Amino acid sequence: KGFRARHPEIEIALVPVHSDTPAAKSLDVRIMWTTLAEARASALQAPLFRERVFPVCAPSLLPGGKPLAHPAALLDLPLIQKGGAPMGEWRWAYWFRKLGLKRAEPRDLVLGDIGLCLTAAAEGAGVAIGRSLLVAAAIGDGRLIPALAAAPDVMSTKVHVARWRQGLAGDRSTRILVGWLARAAEETNRGMFPP
Repeated sequence: KGFRARHPEIEIALVPVHSDTPAAKSLDVRIMWTTLAEARASALQAPLFRERVFPVCAPSLLPGGKPLAHPAALLDLPLIQKGGAPMGEWRWAYWFRKLGLKRAEPRDLVLGDIGLCLTAAAEGAGVAIGRSLLVAAAIGDGRLIPALAAAPDVMSTKVHVARWRQGLAGDRSTRILVGWLARAAEETNRGMFPP
């Protein structure tokens, strides 16, 4: 909405595709989630943002609807884990170590993707590990809250980047869109985590 108001001359069509498909490679600009090592700026790519990662849940799951003051209280709550083989900051084992808690990897509720995890968390099924931009709207409208009053500052080990086709190197519209995306993501992160 904000981009269209500022730049009505730039036409945008959003097409969700899996990043490895031939259709994805034919798009003008792709937003991808990649490793830090692959996220360097180049003539055909610009890093957009890194997200913060933190436990989230429905307010109804917490005493008084407030974030937990003591991380050990997490151990008394059902925990939602993304299925597959989550790595690093996406695993509860990582968070237990970070918080100084002793517990094996939970198997309370394992769901196939992050969207299902966050939906289940918003419905009160447990605490999920969320990414700042994925949970911003749900936190904004009160469906989710940070589970911990003082969570460690954990940044995702992956970065969102914009990549564009060779023919768009130096293109004004592409530069405007990518700049706007980076600023919008930064504003959202800053709104959730003021300095």
